[in-house]
Amino acid sequence: ECSLQRSNQKVLEEAPAANLSQYLRSQLYKAARTLMKAIKYNSVGTVEFIVTPDQSFYFLEVNTRLQVEHTVTEMITGIDLVALQLHIAQHQQLPLSQNEITQQGHAIECRIYAEDTHNNFLPSSGKLLLHQAPHLPFTRIEHSLATPTNITALYDPMLSKVCAFGTSRPDALQRMAHFLKRYTLIGLTTNLPFLRYALTHPSIMRGMYHTQSIALILADFISTTSEQKSMTIKHLSALAYAFSPESAPQKQEKPPHASAWKQRQWRR
Repeated sequence: ECSLQRSNQKVLEEAPAANLSQYLRSQLYKAARTLMKAIKYNSVGTVEFIVTPDQSFYFLEVNTRLQVEHTVTEMITGIDLVALQLHIAQHQQLPLSQNEITQQGHAIECRIYAEDTHNNFLPSSGKLLLHQAPHLPFTRIEHSLATPTNITALYDPMLSKVCAFGTSRPDALQRMAHFLKRYTLIGLTTNLPFLRYALTHPSIMRGMYHTQSIALILADFISTTSEQKSMTIKHLSALAYAFSPESAPQKQEKPPHASAWKQRQWRR
């Protein structure tokens, strides 16, 4: 129901949307059903709307297929949408009615891309050397990765998608963060560091993000990681100096009763 995206490419999806009232959600559902009946649509599909800050909503498009993020809907409804699509294709009666559809809990999906976040999300290619996904409860990963394998520039950069379910939104966020922290991809530049950071960003934590949020989160991410990189370089430089010949004690008089820290400062 809600997504973080850039250049029409979704990065994070969740259901139900955190910043929609129950009334607005019911109006969206009603509009989607009305549209499908009007065009006599008879299959699984996705109706997309955009919601403005004043809680008005406008129709965007209909995707006449299952989309990547259909898994978050499956998690909160317990409905196998692929199975329903097969029922329809075989001209069979659906096993449930609209009134029987209920929602429980919260689900979040992250798309893992082979792209360089620090280079304006430019896709990356190369050889994937290692792919290790943790086995954790209430999480689901879908991919077709083998190692080693070459990731070329000829296809969409999405490598995998990860879904996490929780009894509440904070619970789902925590499980997703726990999974991504232990998810390993070596050999390619990916958006994993950005996703790990985004899940802790205040706008995501509060569920108050919008179509331009990713640019703001990216600016904070680059600023934070650049500062961390600078500190790491300083620490490594300090270690390198500490173990270099130049830092070895020199044969010279030392101030009386000087501590080790003052001795170091005095020599330099």
